[in-house]
Amino acid sequence: MFGFDIGILIVVLGFPVLVAYPFWRLLRRAGYKPAWSLLTLVPFLGMFAAIGILCTLAFGQWPAVVGPAEETSWSIFSRTAWIKISPEEAAKNRYYGIDGWLVALFGLLAAGIGSSLVSLLSATGQEVSRMSYGISSQGALSVSLLGLGWTVSLLILISLKQRAIVPKLVIASSWLYVGAFVMILNIFEDPLVTASAAETFGSAGAMNSIVVGTGLVSASLTTWCWLKSKRVNVTYTCRVPSA
Repeated sequence: MFGFDIGILIVVLGFPVLVAYPFWRLLRRAGYKPAWSLLTLVPFLGMFAAIGILCTLAFGQWPAVVGPAEETSWSIFSRTAWIKISPEEAAKNRYYGIDGWLVALFGLLAAGIGSSLVSLLSATGQEVSRMSYGISSQGALSVSLLGLGWTVSLLILISLKQRAIVPKLVIASSWLYVGAFVMILNIFEDPLVTASAAETFGSAGAMNSIVVGTGLVSASLTTWCWLKSKRVNVTYTCRVPSA
């Protein structure tokens, strides 16, 4: 049994490495940053990272072939060219500042903090979380702490203007949040609560599938918005579109 477990461990740890190395080579030859291949090593996220890299290589323009743009967005999923401007020029741009959809995001995060606090401090809130996600009391507490920490950190990040690292951290934290949430659902799953949920949703995993699917869609939209938004690029990275 011990030998079998070691074999499984070697496969689980070794297979992602075997996948990441070819992606590293492909990205470097195509002119992209090969470090993005390391995302394939992240549990759960790795599959989506691999799909994204393959789509980029299949349908995108390779910098090694067409040459680099003046300055491209930091992600391999974006080929938008941006022109760097001074902080003073950025501050005068009409897209500068926490306005528009960033205000709505700010409000949603503030509401999320309130919801997390209610769930964290209220016995009823803990029970609702436990029944909603089919997890134990410890899992419900972990979900509340995770949500509170994530929303607070995002609020702090959004307030830091003219910091080029902010969009990167927002995107990374969104995907890490989804990954951590899935881990909590698996680690703290409560069979009794899951069985109760099955009566409502038709199957034991349907409820969590809906929750995880919603999280993946939200993280994808967050990635797209924080890469493509003029307001984000002007406010945080001091850049404007080249055309």
